Amino acid sequence: GGPAATSILVEGSNIYAGGQFNGGDGAKVISQFDGTSWSIVGGDISAYANVYWNTNNQWTDLFKYNNNFYGIYSSVLVKFDTGLQQFVSVGDPQTDLGQPLGGVDYAGTINNTAYFMGMIGANQSILTWNDSNWDTLDLSNYPLRGIYSVEVMNNELYIAGGFQNTNNVVSGMLKWDGTSLTEVLGLGAGIPMINMLYVTPGHLYARYFTERIFFYRYYR
Repeated sequence: GGPAATSILVEGSNIYAGGQFNGGDGAKVISQFDGTSWSIVGGDISAYANVYWNTNNQWTDLFKYNNNFYGIYSSVLVKFDTGLQQFVSVGDPQTDLGQPLGGVDYAGTINNTAYFMGMIGANQSILTWNDSNWDTLDLSNYPLRGIYSVEVMNNELYIAGGFQNTNNVVSGMLKWDGTSLTEVLGLGAGIPMINMLYVTPGHLYARYFTERIFFYRYYR
């Protein structure tokens, strides 16, 4: 048997699932179910003979961007090469940012730029990828921050967690519209820290906690 799926993408009647395994670029494969049968993206079924299951290396995200099939494989950005018929590594964070990345999670796309949350060294950051280079969203006005969840809705990026700006004002969520960064929620009485966001068409759901009680709310 194989491992549990660590990342799933649903697109129309297709389901794509990535699991846990080791292997070179040519062995990075995912499973596709078209509503009737399973197939392999990244080679035929024999591609599985080239990998071995390992919980340390795994797909953490699958997404479509600029008409290409992308994924995050153990914090490395990979793209499906239609000519080679396999996933290949793209981008060089060491060159673009000066350090490798860690814990990378895809949030969505704004104005043809893909947004992620992740780690640059020991620092939590919002990362951007323009189909060519890595960069970061400037969060220098929030020197104290904890980023828990990020999602794109209606071409805007919502960043949830805890943030203290240079004026010592604390917020629970920020919003980036592609041009400017604003504070959406303060972190005062009755507005606790948000630790998860989830998007459905037209709605942004936020899970937050105060003391030991959990709640769900949505913002339109």
